[in-house]
Amino acid sequence: MPLVDLTAPAGVVTEITDYQAGLRFTNADKVRFKYDQAEKIGGWKKRDSSTSAMSGVPRNIFPHRDKDGRKMVLFGTSTHVYCEQGGVLQDVTPYKTANVNLTNPFTTGSAGSSTITVTDAGNTIAQTSPPSRIVISSIASGTFDGVTITAGEYLATYVSATQYTLTAVSGTGASISGTASAGSQTGGGAVVLRYLVSNGPSDGLTGFGFGAGLWSSSTWGTARSASGVVLSPRVWTMDAWGEDILASIGGGEDTLYYFDISAFIAAPTTYRGSTLGQYVTSVGGDASAIPDKVGVVLVSTPDRHNVVFGSEPEG
Repeated sequence: MPLVDLTAPAGVVTEITDYQAGLRFTNADKVRFKYDQAEKIGGWKKRDSSTSAMSGVPRNIFPHRDKDGRKMVLFGTSTHVYCEQGGVLQDVTPYKTANVNLTNPFTTGSAGSSTITVTDAGNTIAQTSPPSRIVISSIASGTFDGVTITAGEYLATYVSATQYTLTAVSGTGASISGTASAGSQTGGGAVVLRYLVSNGPSDGLTGFGFGAGLWSSSTWGTARSASGVVLSPRVWTMDAWGEDILASIGGGEDTLYYFDISAFIAAPTTYRGSTLGQYVTSVGGDASAIPDKVGVVLVSTPDRHNVVFGSEPEG
C-alpha cells in the first residue's frame, strides 16, 4: 500500500468551506508558519514601556504617527494620559483650564503642621480617589508662616466647593517644607496655576441618590437606591485629526481635548494637552460652538470633519 503525505500546506484558507479546502488549515489563532510548518506564537505578557509604571487603569491604546513618520502610542488611563515615543513614556494629561491667577490663595494649617489649603471659588476639583491634580507654574511669595511651597505638580484633595489641600507629586519640582509657626495664615502672593482633567472611576461603580440613573428609571424627586445604577469606569476615546489627536472621556461628562503632536515632539517632557476650546481660542478661532459635554469622538476620512456622539447641543 503506497504512503500518503498528510502534511497540510502552509497558510490558512478562509474563502471556501472546510470540505472544499480538503487538507488545508481553515482556522487558526496565534499561529504562524515557519519552514512551511505551523507553530504557535507566544502568548501575552505584561509590558512596561519605561522604568516608570503607568498610574491608573489603562482602557484606551491609540497608535499614531506624526507627519514625519515618528511612531508613538497614546494610553488613556483612569487618572492620566501618556504618550510613548522612542521607548520613553511621558505624562501628557491635558489641562482642563487655562491659567488661573490667584492672590494669596494659600492658608497654613494648625501650628506645627505642614498642611497647605488652597482657596479658589472657581476651582474644578472633583472628589476623586486618588485625588486629581493641579500644576502650579509660579508663586510670588513661596515662604510664609514658616512653610515654604514651590512650583510644581500637586495632588489636590477636595475639602469643599471652594477649597482643597495639596500634596506634592515627587519628581515635578513641587515641595512643601517647614511647619506653620502661628497657623491659619494666608500667603503666596500672586500665584498662577492650571487644573488638569479630573480623574475618573478605575472600575464600574454603583451610584445612588437624586438624579442617578437613566431618565424615567424611577419617579420624579425620589432618591435612587444603591442597586441597579452603575457609573461607568473612565474610558477615553481618541482619533487622529491630521497629525494631531482629539480625545474625549467616553462617559460624556467632559468636553473635547486636543493634543498638538508637533508641540509634544518639540518639548516631550513638559508638554500637556488642553481642551479643544483652549486651542481654538489660542489660534484666534471661535470656540463658542464646541460642546461642553461630549461622548465619543470620531474624525471622518478623508475630509477630517470632527464628529462627536452623545453630546450637548453646540454652544
